[in-house]
Amino acid sequence: MDSRQEVYFRTQPLAAGLSALRQWNAAVIAAADRLAAAFGLDRSGAAEFQPGLIAGWVIPTTGAEVAGALQPEQGPIPLLMLMAMRKLAPDGVVVSIVNDDGIEIGLDPSKEPHLLRRFGASDEMARRMAEVLGITPRRIDIAEAIPGPDWWF
Repeated sequence: MDSRQEVYFRTQPLAAGLSALRQWNAAVIAAADRLAAAFGLDRSGAAEFQPGLIAGWVIPTTGAEVAGALQPEQGPIPLLMLMAMRKLAPDGVVVSIVNDDGIEIGLDPSKEPHLLRRFGASDEMARRMAEVLGITPRRIDIAEAIPGPDWWF
């Protein structure tokens, strides 16, 4: 497999109303802000229908149709942000993410480990970022859930 393969995306706010698009933009901004805070990433430029930048990557606008490509050299953040945008999208908005073969990329990062590794993310890093973005549920850490001394059996 060519390690330079691209991933293509397209956002289409086909039938979403203005209010839904504003709410979607706010949700995308909140997700990007959480990711930036959790991983110490640069974040700027958020405005109405423009979620801004994260780690130097311009998050697609939420108010118009946008298409583009991601290269593995950009790292996993753009890919995970697009997954979050798809998950957060209201009815009437289509967010497509496909590989070079035109096969749709799912929302479960654990089912896309080869792709995330190609974009430079370890399985653990991708899982942690996906949890922060709300793509996947947070994994329960038993050590955190049970207060008190550590017990070894």
